[in-house]
Amino acid sequence: MREYTYAFAAVSPHDGVLDSLVLPNGDAETMSFFLTEVARRYPSEFILMLLDGAGWHTAHDVVVPENMRLAALPPYSPELNPTEHIWDLSSASNPSPTWSSTRWTLSKASS
Repeated sequence: MREYTYAFAAVSPHDGVLDSLVLPNGDAETMSFFLTEVARRYPSEFILMLLDGAGWHTAHDVVVPENMRLAALPPYSPELNPTEHIWDLSSASNPSPTWSSTRWTLSKASS
């Protein structure tokens, strides 16, 4: 049986700050958890989070914090999503990243 981990990430296009969590599932519950954590880190800021078409991004039971709004990117437009470049780094340095190498890559990308 194949096991997955899911890297949730948000990058500020203004200053390049990366917020990320590695979670065991990709579903509405973990998406809500990630959104809540990002909102908690920036309580005095309004956050416009752009999302790609992952199913859990658009699930009806995703809980969106008060200081955040979600907007969908156009389909098939990874070039508009700054977090996609994290995977470029991961793929280039390690074609089959493990949890620790993915965590290292995400940390390195944010510094």
